This record gives sequence, structure tokens and C-alpha cells, in this order.
Amino acid sequence: MKTSASFMEKEFSSFDGYAMVALAVVLKVILAYSVWQLASQANPDVSKRAKDLLDRGYAKLTSFECAIPSEPGRKGYEWFGGTAPPHEALTAYGLLQVTDMARVHPVDAAMVKRTKEYLLSR
Repeated sequence: MKTSASFMEKEFSSFDGYAMVALAVVLKVILAYSVWQLASQANPDVSKRAKDLLDRGYAKLTSFECAIPSEPGRKGYEWFGGTAPPHEALTAYGLLQVTDMARVHPVDAAMVKRTKEYLLSR
């Protein structure tokens, strides 16, 4: 478990940055957490740390969702979030990440639905 704890400490400290950094970190945590669960190797401390990191990662990913001033609501994702027009490829990748994350962490179904609808409208 020392390797697991070391991994979590390293990943926890590398979470800041723009969308691709966050997406890369979250993907590694999702995969590692899934493997630990399947292998029944997650001790309670590492499991709690992973869940905390997934919470933080989910919040970071959803912060990149765009709020388009001329349109109601939020849709799509952009490198830095905010009011920029959504980036289609990044939005698709973000949707993939959130869909994977849903296997091990609660996600907002309404956000997933509007993201799918946005991509299908393009």
C-alpha cells in the first residue's frame, strides 16, 4: 500500500492547471481506483484519499464547462472554462472522462445529458 499512498500524494499535488492537466490526472486516478477496488487492495486510508481526489477532480473538470453569455445555461468545455466558446474535441474527451468517472464516483446526470446534446448538435 505504500506505492498506492505515494501515488496519491504525487497526484494530489499535480492537480492544478488547465483542462488537459486535470483530465490527465483524473484519468490516472479513476484507473488506479478502479484497479484497487477490483483487486480488493484499497486500504481505508488510500480509499478515502482516492475518493477525496475524485471529488476534487470532478470539481476541477466541471469548472471547465462553458457559460456562453448569449445563450442560457452551460454547455461544452473549454481549455480554461469561463465564457469562451466550447472546444468540441475537449468537450468529447471531457464527456468520456466523466462517463468513466461515473463507474466509481457520482456525476451530475443533467451535465452529462447537456454535454451529449451539445456534441450531437455540432
